[in-house]
Amino acid sequence: MYPLLKQKKEPGWTGGQLSREAAKAIVLPCRTRQPSTKPFSPNRFKTRLPGSIAGLAMGLVVAGGAEFLDDRVYDKAVFKQIAFRPEV
Repeated sequence: MYPLLKQKKEPGWTGGQLSREAAKAIVLPCRTRQPSTKPFSPNRFKTRLPGSIAGLAMGLVVAGGAEFLDDRVYDKAVFKQIAFRPEV
């Protein structure tokens, strides 16, 4: 049995801080792995690519809609057709 469990089961144990000797006596049942140098998540390329494509598509839709709804005249020939039309 582990020494800390024995100490815990003794009457009068208050659960205070461990002494250095008791802390050294703690043994992990298995070794931990070293973390990899490259994070698993988030994958920035897989996140940014769809976001960039969606942003570009939405920008094109907004610009196309603004151009479609713009009714200003930019051409002199069209202006002459509209301005010098006989009124009915």
